[in-house]
Amino acid sequence: IVVGILLGFVTGLIGVCIYIISDSSVYLPNVMEKRYQIKALGCVSFSESKNNICYTMKGCKNAALLWVDYERVEESEEAAGFIENALKESCEVSLVKQEVLATDFDFDAIRKKDAVVLMVAAGNKNGKKIERIIEQLKRQDINISGAFLYNEDKKLMKHYYR
Repeated sequence: IVVGILLGFVTGLIGVCIYIISDSSVYLPNVMEKRYQIKALGCVSFSESKNNICYTMKGCKNAALLWVDYERVEESEEAAGFIENALKESCEVSLVKQEVLATDFDFDAIRKKDAVVLMVAAGNKNGKKIERIIEQLKRQDINISGAFLYNEDKKLMKHYYR
């Protein structure tokens, strides 16, 4: 009985380790930079995000916000509003046009934008989606200006960056 309990515990522990190791989710902005070599503009809970957005999008007249998690766009209104407000308050940007785009991107329209920002939901098992979108944008010669994380875990951010 003891051997069975011990064997069950070890098997469960191995299963949890495999699950954690295979998780491709993005939980932190710096993961975007390390894993995908895309500038992280920050997230809603970072005070410096406005400065990062303004610096990156300096001189832009219009921008495309591309949601990686297209089925969760409704949840990202706060993030889109944050970016728009940051540009209005802090930057000399005269117009920012937001575009909510699904997987069928209009690449010709995106190429005409001054800036392209990936909107990434934190911890959404979306690593493969991010890779797919980045690869497709590269094939279309579209430069990604940065990535913005939304729906982040504020407790995780606080503990990780203290």
